[in-house]
Amino acid sequence: MTNVTVRLARGMMWLVLTVLVLASIAVSGLRLLLPQLNEYREPIRQWVSAQVDMDLQIEQVEGHWRTFGPSLMLQGISVGSSDISPSLVKVGDVEVRFDLWRSAFQLRPVFKDVSIHDLAVDLTQIPSLNPNTPDLAQEPITPDDRDKLSIAQQLEQVFFVRLGNFVLKDAKVTTWTPSGEIVQIDINQLKWANNQGKHLAQGVISIVGTHLSELDVSANLSERGDLESLSGQIYAHGKNLSFTPWLRKQLTSGVDITSSEVNAELWLSLQNGDVTNGQLQLTNSSLSWQQEKQSHQIGIESGIVRVKPYREPDGSLSWRVETNAMSWQTDNARWPALNLAAEWQADKWQLAVNTIKLDHLQPLMAFLPDDEGMNVLRKLSPSGFVSDVRLAQVGDGSPRFSLKLEQFGIKQWELIPEIHKLNASISGDLHSGRAILSIQNDTLPYGDVFQAPLPIESGDVTAYWQVNEGGWRLWSDSLQVTTPHLAVNGEFRIDFPVDKPSWLSFYGEASAYEVGETWRYLPTLSLGRELTDYLSAAIRGGEAKGAQLLWYGDLQDFPYTKHDGIFQAKVPLEKAKFSFDTEWPELTDLQLDLLFENDFMYLDSRHAKTMGATAKRVTGRSELSENGSLALDVAVAAEGEDVRDYMMATPLVDSVGAALSTVQVSGPVTSEFKLDIPFDGTDVRAWGSATLANNDILIDAHR
Repeated sequence: MTNVTVRLARGMMWLVLTVLVLASIAVSGLRLLLPQLNEYREPIRQWVSAQVDMDLQIEQVEGHWRTFGPSLMLQGISVGSSDISPSLVKVGDVEVRFDLWRSAFQLRPVFKDVSIHDLAVDLTQIPSLNPNTPDLAQEPITPDDRDKLSIAQQLEQVFFVRLGNFVLKDAKVTTWTPSGEIVQIDINQLKWANNQGKHLAQGVISIVGTHLSELDVSANLSERGDLESLSGQIYAHGKNLSFTPWLRKQLTSGVDITSSEVNAELWLSLQNGDVTNGQLQLTNSSLSWQQEKQSHQIGIESGIVRVKPYREPDGSLSWRVETNAMSWQTDNARWPALNLAAEWQADKWQLAVNTIKLDHLQPLMAFLPDDEGMNVLRKLSPSGFVSDVRLAQVGDGSPRFSLKLEQFGIKQWELIPEIHKLNASISGDLHSGRAILSIQNDTLPYGDVFQAPLPIESGDVTAYWQVNEGGWRLWSDSLQVTTPHLAVNGEFRIDFPVDKPSWLSFYGEASAYEVGETWRYLPTLSLGRELTDYLSAAIRGGEAKGAQLLWYGDLQDFPYTKHDGIFQAKVPLEKAKFSFDTEWPELTDLQLDLLFENDFMYLDSRHAKTMGATAKRVTGRSELSENGSLALDVAVAAEGEDVRDYMMATPLVDSVGAALSTVQVSGPVTSEFKLDIPFDGTDVRAWGSATLANNDILIDAHR
């Protein structure tokens, strides 16, 4: 028994010794052979090509003995679709470390790890991936394109199946974006582990030209033989990402981007090669710029964007995007909570936004194109809230929209007044629509159009528009405006033909409670400064009920001196006060029919008082022009002493007034006189006569 044990022990010792000797010989052989491997480059190339099932070209082969075993270094690897086209795939070098003992036991090469350096993949060489050529699928595929597509499919097999665990370092992938631009993705380092259809990845990538750098990426994926079956989760995290250089290249409108910072996390869920869910969470991200020596900033404190694609029954892909808890601010002014929901389908799309404060968007107008429309928008400088915004389009039809304005305001520009408190509900499409407008307790500065801001107690307008090839049209069948001094009801239509002047049709009725405030509502630009000043001083009080306004004609031909349009304003004044000249006593308790007709003004009164006299008839006529004047015919009846007192209060004090003081008339006297009153303030011409009937006359000899 002892001999058997001793023999067995000796046998084991010799076996171990033999193995050690053979291993030593093998290691020594490998140490001698590895530096000479480049002489066997062609067999090695064939063996490596067979391992990855691709035809590879290798410039250099090196062998090294590392601490724990041999390694193989392959340099200058390329995969090309033809001899004349650029290589689709290039590799700087690949280092393969062998597991010596596992290889010995399994009698085949077993890789411990694979490191791939300077990998460059150019997917833009595959025409079928180019989004700028959507009709390419209908064209026949060339042999060269077929080779490139085959190589891309073989790469899937290499990285997802044939290589177990590997590391990519300093890799570059050139590909197309969905918008048709070419981008380069730099992979600083990516660790990849494959195990029977399951894949784990972790690394750092960046996108060239965007400063989208140091983006941490991890993935947990699975597949069933190809990318179309890829499923699992992808996570990316970026800190202090900067887009400043890229933005500076994109923006050429005089805006200087000073800094940008994005902090974001991204989650993507894949199912059978399709994205099923996506979520982007933004925190403490901002963009700063300078324009005209003023600094501005827009930032997101926090916010979530969710993306969910889904397949329609017909197989087409649709997308739904929504935001949640978006906290924005512009120039340190916090926005209202912003929520957005959008949906894109093959033949339709729709968008909904809850609330936007326009004041916070004004700094962002610096990024808009510098054209005529944008210049007008900048001058108007809209403010207030836009809420319940909805946009939608089906097929090639006109996009439909609806929105609400709250406390909307704009600056005064040309013939548009400054507004502060407009509420509106607007809906329609690019061809027609409706707007319900309301203003309550607002004051509208109007520049040179009126002499003072318009005080609006309430204003309600229901307006419609229509656009076609011939031009566009705006009309309203319900217009109601109330101020402290008057109320107006009316309706209008204004046409803007493409090849003809604009045309206005308007009819309105008004009631004035304080005619003395008429000066506020006189259109200075239409009447001219001199006539406006005259009417402002002349109309001093009274009231009017049932005033009528009619306008029908080409706007540019106003006031229709050639009678090619109609402008009429008929104002029946009661208890009015009218001063036809500051040097003449004003008419009080005046009943006056005031008529504006095109470029003329007519006055007709059947009763007025002036001092102690009573005017039984006052008529007037005036051409409404800068050099015009008012011609008045006045018939007055009064007692002799009242006529004398009246004349003494007029520019006729030294003539008629002096005569009536010397020749004192008692009893009733009638007088008719004419006045020619220039609007420019020059001297008034007056002439007339007095009629005496059975009057007593007393001559004061001392005068």
